[in-house]
Amino acid sequence: MSFLEMSGISKSFGGIRALDGVDFNAEAGEIHGLAGANGSGKSTIAHILAGITIPDSGGVRLGGAALRTGDIAASLAAGIGIVYQERQIISGMTVAQTIMLGREPRSMFGVISDRRVNEAAAIFLSKIGLGNISAEARIGSLHENDVKLVEIARVVLLGEHVAIFDEAEEGLGRPGVEKLRGVLRMLKEKGVTTIVVSHDPEFLLSMCDRVTVLRNGRKFSTVEASALQPGELVVLAGESAAEIPTREALLGSVAREVPSLGLSFRGGEITGAEIPDGAAKTGVIRALFGVDPRTSGDVGIFGFSVRMPPPGGAVRHRVGLSHEERKLRGSALYLTVRKNTAYARVEHTPIWVGGESFFSGVLGFGRRSNPVEETLAASSEIFAPSEIYGGLSPADLMFIDVDTVIFDEPSRGTDESAKSEIYALITELAKRGKAILVFTTQKKELEKLCGRVTEIQKIE
Repeated sequence: MSFLEMSGISKSFGGIRALDGVDFNAEAGEIHGLAGANGSGKSTIAHILAGITIPDSGGVRLGGAALRTGDIAASLAAGIGIVYQERQIISGMTVAQTIMLGREPRSMFGVISDRRVNEAAAIFLSKIGLGNISAEARIGSLHENDVKLVEIARVVLLGEHVAIFDEAEEGLGRPGVEKLRGVLRMLKEKGVTTIVVSHDPEFLLSMCDRVTVLRNGRKFSTVEASALQPGELVVLAGESAAEIPTREALLGSVAREVPSLGLSFRGGEITGAEIPDGAAKTGVIRALFGVDPRTSGDVGIFGFSVRMPPPGGAVRHRVGLSHEERKLRGSALYLTVRKNTAYARVEHTPIWVGGESFFSGVLGFGRRSNPVEETLAASSEIFAPSEIYGGLSPADLMFIDVDTVIFDEPSRGTDESAKSEIYALITELAKRGKAILVFTTQKKELEKLCGRVTEIQKIE
């Protein structure tokens, strides 16, 4: 009998069968990977274990005892912790409050001491190799990859028996990924059952003992990680490696340049920027787009030095940004895909009068004037981004009216098939003469997608 056993798990969302009679098991002290295409059921398994999702049928046993499903408190009490794909912590709380929530040191009278909470969190962060993060810092003041590391720290504390990492390595940068690897090794040494969900076959095979592959909500196979090569795992998952469309280089003059970073990029060109540290990468992008003020340095547009006050200046200079945190910062999740793509083409905020028909007329929903938008299926009229598995965010489809597009981790959280679609869209934008600047911590993606890559080591 395995330490963790899931038997006959099925789950449907509306008419979509997310899991169909899945059996899954993992041993104490094992790092077990979950692989598969978007929508194959990986995250649904993670959410059932965490008590967020109630299965339609099947059961879960942990250490021989039945686990009450659909009960977050029961999962926490059983020592199950999870790092979600998207941020699930509160920006106004401190790092210490976040990590120690529900585990705060108390006095004999039950009073929580902020000083003791801060001290306990600082000691814990140092113990797991994250001592560079201040326990007293507000979550909202941290860069995205440090926020992810705080979530990882909380799971290490909560996941006494089972720790689940749902695409936790995405966007962390090389230093952050190495810290994550250290955490996974530490959990293994402690005998914790660790489940890693990832689209990165190299990361899975380098860290996991076994990998279970899901296809269309069903278990396809469980294999020893040491017996596979990354390409073989991609094939097992029913995918093919992401392809870059071929195109002729139609380069224009230098459209944008950032002398202080040694960056220059032209219309019709896909230029990559490699910054090993994910936090530094985020800071550079925010400064370029005018979200954060720059203390020094200029951005040149067609030979003229310009300032971009936040962030309307960038838009006026016809610069678009596809944010790494697309669901949080790049989309209105409960509006349709078509409406999301329309907003970037509106010069002034429309006034909501007269209901849907007037609003549609103002935004021009009746005409398909966006060539990129035409790649969407007809269902874009009715589906919201929150209802779509993986793939593209509408934020990636809104740049037909700009000259320069900055992509931050464009393929984050996507399978190989979705990566191919994203690469095709980026390539199409370049074909139309747009200047494309790609920031990603995935070195192979830069090499495959970009005509030139600038490595930025020193950032002031």
